[in-house]
Amino acid sequence: MEFYEVLDRRRTYRDFSDREVGDEVLNRIIGAAFKAPTNDHLRQFEFVVVRGRENIAKVIAPLSKNMEMFKELVSEVDESGDKDKMAMFADALPKQQKMGQSENPVVFIPIIP
Repeated sequence: MEFYEVLDRRRTYRDFSDREVGDEVLNRIIGAAFKAPTNDHLRQFEFVVVRGRENIAKVIAPLSKNMEMFKELVSEVDESGDKDKMAMFADALPKQQKMGQSENPVVFIPIIP
């Protein structure tokens, strides 16, 4: 497959099923993430995999309660001055929160030092 075919076929899915995700699939996804380019080529990140609706709810609950405060904090520390970027960030937060609260069987949390 040509590079531009890959780009043309790339999609973002936000409709999730409640099917269990096996270890083999999770390992392939994480392996692909480590192949993604990074700014310093060091790939200094890890992933936490959270499974089960109860565990996901425990992880998401504090974020849900503090979403507005988090949005304000990010706005305060952002040094880019890019108002469009911050508007997109503010618009995306509720969508991300909703995805975490849906019936997802697994959630990946990237940890970037």
